[in-house]
Amino acid sequence: DGLITTVNLKSNCAIQCRVNLTEIAGSSTIVVSRNGPAIGALENGEEVFVVLDQGAYVNGTRTVNAYAFYRYTCGLVWKTVLMTDSQHIGTADPIIHGSHVFFGLSSKEVVSAAFVPMYDCCKDIGQYGSLSLLDGSVEWQNPTITPERALEGYGGVGVWHQPVVDLEHGYAIFTTGNTYSRKETVDVCLSGGDPKSCLVSGVDVDSVIVVNMYDGTNIWTYHAYGIDTLNLDCRDYGGGENANGNCPHTRARPDYDFTGAAVIELRNKTKAIFAMQKGSIAWLFNLETGDVIWNSLVGGHVGSTLAPWGCAIDMDH
Repeated sequence: DGLITTVNLKSNCAIQCRVNLTEIAGSSTIVVSRNGPAIGALENGEEVFVVLDQGAYVNGTRTVNAYAFYRYTCGLVWKTVLMTDSQHIGTADPIIHGSHVFFGLSSKEVVSAAFVPMYDCCKDIGQYGSLSLLDGSVEWQNPTITPERALEGYGGVGVWHQPVVDLEHGYAIFTTGNTYSRKETVDVCLSGGDPKSCLVSGVDVDSVIVVNMYDGTNIWTYHAYGIDTLNLDCRDYGGGENANGNCPHTRARPDYDFTGAAVIELRNKTKAIFAMQKGSIAWLFNLETGDVIWNSLVGGHVGSTLAPWGCAIDMDH
């Protein structure tokens, strides 16, 4: 119902404070969040928590927003508009280091492609970036598809899983998902070759992206497989598969999103990134170079989607 509640674990979970996102946003529709909050501290030491929303409508304009609230009173510290006039949504849990808030955005166009009659999919581009915890200002923000590729018809590539930072190198690591739409000529390519050969630069689909955490400058990006275009118009939900004509005619590795990443140190002291795809493929990358150390088909066959929500590391073994 658009309420965020904090409770006191030491006092039988008594409610400490509660905030109504719809009222804070001044929205004509209910505003909700699907993020776990990130907790940090202002310069004076006062603790705050940060969440992203799933979109608000104010005077007919839709925005997706980030909010910071005081941890114990739920008073608003700041509210920042991240995107305007789009269907972007905050799906990646934000994380905080010092005065930096790292975030990612995807889009509900993946759903609108099937359920909004005659919807022309898709225009939204995944986003990732950093905000100042002190005042909510955008420090840097990057798209997952370049403007040139977007004009060619590529859309999607959401960042829907929590990012991670490596303080030793000053890196922020983000993972991405599938495209929702693509250039029409890709079908011709896919009909005669390996899906990865159809990939073009400037479309960071199904990728691990490593950037400088302070300015967003790219360190390296690894594209795991192919073009991977999927939206819900590719599935029959009673209205008929591809009812809106938004599903590509030739498919390649559908819905192989990366499901987040973890930074680990190997026994030889090499720093590495462990990440998994929905297609049940586990990857280990050299953190500094982006070289693949190994990959493994965990589920036994591609496409079994055993890891849609991430994984854990046991460093003792």
